[in-house]
Amino acid sequence: MILALKILQFFLGFVFKLPPAAALFLTRLAGELTFQVAHLTPIKGTTAKNIKRVFLKLNGDQLADRLLRNVSLAIFELLSVPFFKEAHFERLCRINGREKIDLALAKRQGIILLLMHTGNYELTPAFLSSLG
Repeated sequence: MILALKILQFFLGFVFKLPPAAALFLTRLAGELTFQVAHLTPIKGTTAKNIKRVFLKLNGDQLADRLLRNVSLAIFELLSVPFFKEAHFERLCRINGREKIDLALAKRQGIILLLMHTGNYELTPAFLSSLG
C-alpha cells in the first residue's frame, strides 16, 4: 500500500507541474475514475444499506453514490496537497473575512474559525498555512 502511494505521489509531482487548471482537472478525473471503480464494489451496497437504515425516507443508493464520489475526489485532493501552490488553493478554497484573521494575527491574538462541513474541509489547515 505504501509503495502504491509513493508511486501515485511520484505521478502527482508531474501532474502538478502543469498549469493549475489542468492539474486540478486531472485530479478530479482521477477521483471520478476511482468513484467509477468503487461504485462497482460491495462498498456501494453496504454504504447504501447503512444510509437507508438511518434515513428511511431518503434514496440510499443516490446518497451512497454522492458520498463515494466526494470521498474519491477528497482522497486525491489530499494526496495532492504537498504539490499545491497558491494558485491551486485559490481555485479550491475561499475565505470570507480574511482581514479579520490578518488583524488578529497582527495583534498576536487567537481566532476561532467556523467551517461548513461541506466539500473537502480537510484542506483547511494546509490552505491556512499557505496564507503565511
